[in-house]
Amino acid sequence: MHLPIINTLIRIRNLFIIFVLICSLFSPTGLKAQLSNEATISIITCRAGDDIYNTFGHSAIRVKDPNTRLDVIYNYGMFSFKEEGFTSKFLRGKLKYWIGKSTLESFMRGYVYEKRTVLEQTLNLDNEQKNSFYKALEENYKPENRYYLYDFFFDNCSTRIRDILANHISDLEYPDSPELQLSFRELLDQHTYRSPWTDFGMDLLVGTISDRMATVEEQMYLPEFLFNHLSKTKIGQGKDLVASISVILDFEAVEQQRDNTPYFTPLLFFIILLFIEVVIYLYNPRSTWLKLYDNIWYLLIGLGGLVLTFMWFGTDHISTKSNLNLIWMNPLILLAMYMKSRKIWAFILILLALSVLQSAFFQSYHGAVYPIIIILILKLLRQIKNE
Repeated sequence: MHLPIINTLIRIRNLFIIFVLICSLFSPTGLKAQLSNEATISIITCRAGDDIYNTFGHSAIRVKDPNTRLDVIYNYGMFSFKEEGFTSKFLRGKLKYWIGKSTLESFMRGYVYEKRTVLEQTLNLDNEQKNSFYKALEENYKPENRYYLYDFFFDNCSTRIRDILANHISDLEYPDSPELQLSFRELLDQHTYRSPWTDFGMDLLVGTISDRMATVEEQMYLPEFLFNHLSKTKIGQGKDLVASISVILDFEAVEQQRDNTPYFTPLLFFIILLFIEVVIYLYNPRSTWLKLYDNIWYLLIGLGGLVLTFMWFGTDHISTKSNLNLIWMNPLILLAMYMKSRKIWAFILILLALSVLQSAFFQSYHGAVYPIIIILILKLLRQIKNE
């Protein structure tokens, strides 16, 4: 091949390489680390749904830049059911969550199906702040950074947003104190009143830390409280952090229907069982069926105690540590099924009495726990009387 032809081909190749580089530079992908002045960053808040997994709502971040046709959702709530050993890792607090990216359309699909209201708070940031925030999100999204160990109170989809805001937006001024002075447990109650059995189960699982009063920042572990507090947050010289609030999906009519509290609650259920137990205690019948009924109670309470013991000592969940429900829901009560020992029964009775006493000082109980404790006391007193 002649030298002029070779030189011409080399020039064409070089021009093609330059053209590709220029195109990549000005494409949305090439500009992903730099936002234009027209770009917006907003916090997406998804209201609660009808199922246990969406009882507390969800939060995400939206980055939109019309100049580069960028419109992406950053979602810190991603996990996979297909992960090897999913159940074990989830129970032990070792399941890895990660930040994911998706289009707005893809993100919204589930909320349309579940009929959940979705709100958007556009942040009042200058271009430098937007780019600092955006670069932090992209840094978080790198494979080596995107995974984290989920913690319900202290490291979830909402706290991650709170923390990235605090770390990359200077001069944030939260409200001096929350409008509602609430403990972590009381904050849970704000969302679980529509699901009283879920509320009962969570009250059994969480420990003493849930009775600590939450600060403004700590209240933001719940998406609705993140939304409320950010709406009152200032930035810089008294400037509102949130420039505007809009409704992306409006299912408020459905939301109002969800506010209906079920009539059949744990408290009502165990009060009925307490009434039955009082009748049994007064008439003191003796039958195989009654013994079976008592043993079912001891078995369920004892197994529940083993679950609480595992959640305290066998997992990394901070919220389930130091759970004083173990005083009354104690695995030792299993001994009452097999050992006819007044000393053991008397010791369990002392534990039950202590559990009621401690609830006034250290860890509060769900209202339904008190009739359960009285039922157990009556059962043990009946056993002692009949021996």
